[in-house]
Formats: sequence, C-alpha cells, structure tokens
Amino acid sequence: MRQRSGRAHRSHKTGLDADVVLPSTDDKTDMWNACRVGSGQCTRGGGIAEAFDERRFWLFIKELTCAQGTPVIAMFLDAEIKAHMCRYARGLGEKIDDPKSCAFKALQALYHEDGHYNHVHVRFRCPGNRDCQNSIVTLGKSSGC
Repeated sequence: MRQRSGRAHRSHKTGLDADVVLPSTDDKTDMWNACRVGSGQCTRGGGIAEAFDERRFWLFIKELTCAQGTPVIAMFLDAEIKAHMCRYARGLGEKIDDPKSCAFKALQALYHEDGHYNHVHVRFRCPGNRDCQNSIVTLGKSSGC
C-alpha cells in the first residue's frame, strides 16, 4: 500500500485510506494508467491496458472485501476498470449476482471516482476504538455490473 504525501486526498489524513498501485504484468512499481486510451482518464469503452494484471487485482479486492470483519468500506477507481473487472469475474464463472457471494461483495465495493485510473483508493473501516468514526459511503444494492 502506498500513501502519497503532498498530493494525498483529504481523507488520507485519518489513516483509514490508502492509495494502492494497480498490479501490472510488466512489474511497474509506480502509479500507471491502466487504460488503453488516453493519458489523464479512462475513455468509456476504450479498454484496459494489456499490462493490467486482473488476476492479481481480483484476488486483492476479494481478500480485502471478504475478509473476516469486512475491513473495507469501499474501493474507489475508474468506472472503466470496474466494468473490466465485472467482465473478468463473469468470465471466471463467479456468482456476481448472488448478494451472499464474495464476488458480489467485492464488485459492490468498487465505486467510481474520477481520477482513479492509475490506482485504487481503499477506504478502511475503523479498527474498533471508540474515537474513530467510519466514513459513510452509499453503495448500490447490486454488484454494479
């Protein structure tokens, strides 16, 4: 995980948010544009870069959203990347329409936020101390696929 100082979102100051580099098959170690077209945002229908490692990303989001205690409230990323992950999960035969499945919960937690084409912004739940308050994020009732 990586928190970017200087350019961090205001929400990072609570210690409950982190920016995570999207996984790449090219061993990229810094934030990179996961979209095939465009340099500043994803273009709807433009596709995802071949270097995007959806297998590792799928495992990552499932581990965080389905872990005991549900430690993640939401993960913010570009809508084109979420659409790609919906297609990927469906292609694996995951139960993305079953609200009890881990795949459904993982995809439901992916929430579109402009500017998140080169990383995923993870919002964690409070660890349980009484002075901490969870951020409110309204997720849809479906997986969003």
